[in-house]
Amino acid sequence: SDAISVLNFGTQVTIMGSVVSADTSRVLFGSGTAGYLGESLSPATTRYNNPFQAVHDSVTGDYIVADYSNSRVRSVLSSDSTTRLIAGGATQRYATNAGQGLVQANQEKMSQIRGLAYDQITGELFMADSANNRIRVTSRFGEVTQAVGTGALGSGAEENEYPTNATMS
Repeated sequence: SDAISVLNFGTQVTIMGSVVSADTSRVLFGSGTAGYLGESLSPATTRYNNPFQAVHDSVTGDYIVADYSNSRVRSVLSSDSTTRLIAGGATQRYATNAGQGLVQANQEKMSQIRGLAYDQITGELFMADSANNRIRVTSRFGEVTQAVGTGALGSGAEENEYPTNATMS
């Protein structure tokens, strides 16, 4: 599906203002039609293309979505339920800027974001940039750097090697 849904197997919960009854499923974000229409749209209007994972920021209430085939990381703001670009862009890219220092995350090109991990304390977002064989990290200030990986396929790092010198597959 090209929408983010919640399956609730417990008691009734409220997510982003939507009540999800016990033992039900409900679409939270996405029109259900694959594609991309832009940012600052309502959750029901926003188009995703193979959303791979969503994580919740318990401090702000926002949801962060790995929009795999659009090669973007987007957030759904709890304040007004609109979407906002965090990282990635219109084109998939295999060569990157992040290895050359700090880059504004919304200007960095990524390809096929498969996983997310959010650090509630520091505000850092780790993104598995799978087609680039790298893990990127975005600071709370919106700058992206390379956390792990050279971009080359491989089986890891040698002992005592820096994470940015590791190969990944």
